[in-house]
Amino acid sequence: MTERLQVPVAVEVQNERSGEADLLIGVASPVSVEKLLTASRAAFQSLALAAPSLRCVVAYPRDPQEQPSENGAHPEERPGLRFVPYLPPPGQPSVVPSLASPASLRAIELIATSAGVGACVIVSPDLAAVDAQTIQSLTNPIFENQWDLCMPVYATGALDDLLNKSILSPLTRALYGRRIRSPLAADFGVSAAMLGTLAEGAAGGRIGSQDALVWPAVEAARTENRVLQAHLAVRHDAQNEGLDLSAVLAGVLGSLFGEMDRNASIWQRIRGSQAVQTSDNPTAPVAASDAVDVRPLIDSFHLGARNLQEVWSLILPPITLLELKHITRLAPDQFRIPDTLWVRIVYDFALAHRLRTISRSHILGALTPLYLGWVASYVLELSATSSSAVEPRLELLAQAYESGKPYLLARWRWPDRFNP
Repeated sequence: MTERLQVPVAVEVQNERSGEADLLIGVASPVSVEKLLTASRAAFQSLALAAPSLRCVVAYPRDPQEQPSENGAHPEERPGLRFVPYLPPPGQPSVVPSLASPASLRAIELIATSAGVGACVIVSPDLAAVDAQTIQSLTNPIFENQWDLCMPVYATGALDDLLNKSILSPLTRALYGRRIRSPLAADFGVSAAMLGTLAEGAAGGRIGSQDALVWPAVEAARTENRVLQAHLAVRHDAQNEGLDLSAVLAGVLGSLFGEMDRNASIWQRIRGSQAVQTSDNPTAPVAASDAVDVRPLIDSFHLGARNLQEVWSLILPPITLLELKHITRLAPDQFRIPDTLWVRIVYDFALAHRLRTISRSHILGALTPLYLGWVASYVLELSATSSSAVEPRLELLAQAYESGKPYLLARWRWPDRFNP
């Protein structure tokens, strides 16, 4: 028997509503319209069983060659469900297609404001999150308890989502003091007011053209909005296949480092971190990933150590270069990058990005072999442990970021003192 969906309070009391809709589902990247229509109709049908008065708008980027209908109506509309295609903003798409760009989020925000919705859910263009249970997990806290932002906790395998696990999540935790598992997520729920805050940051130029990603968790911390997390049984397995790793690192980390620079006056005052309330129950564990051959990763690290010494010497202090040289002499099965060293490397690259020690593209490109070295080290370490050791291991890494924050503060405030 299917579990009955919970009824959001905000759509139960129809007489107290205002505007044309209650909920907006927004897709910020190019999407298969046919799949979106099918998935949205199915999700809405299930949601309407629990909340018959629910009114939903689905916003998505249309083909620029497609002409909108004369009367503005969408042929797939039905009572309570409306589709609103919007013209994609000009300019280069995001380096990671599954992530929202500021300009697309601004277009969605305008539709949400026009419709008068109370909550929005932004979803990845693979549409894995367009199902009733996921939509409710991300929006019910906003409807019922006036949370501003609901970020996902995805079920991932030990070797999945390593860029997030190695840098994005622990770094944002150390900087902003909130333990958010996926600070740059493809899916998230947001109040209408918070969506406006995100869009205003983009429209006001705070997010520049070189940083064309939206960091809802960072923005919530910057503006002191209320954040919680929800476990989702959503998998985005193939969304980043075929993308160039160096380009992804440059795009994502360039954006995050840009946020660090803009928000320095905020994160410099924060010490330690606090757990973020997490709703719903944890999803089932993900099966272990296939074994990873670390030899190509270690080879890339060694190649970088040979060819990028001049660049690394402009970014990293002599003591770090000496430690990296020692690592190059380790046997493959003994290859390890200690947490303290890795954290200092990330912090030094963030500082070099801020100072423009050399061109930012060269700085971020020089991090790729170091990141691959970290991946090799992490894989080798986990190969000797059980799956239950993954979370404690990641917690140790996050604590290393927090413990290393005084190093970042010292370098940020007095960079010349540490220059080689």
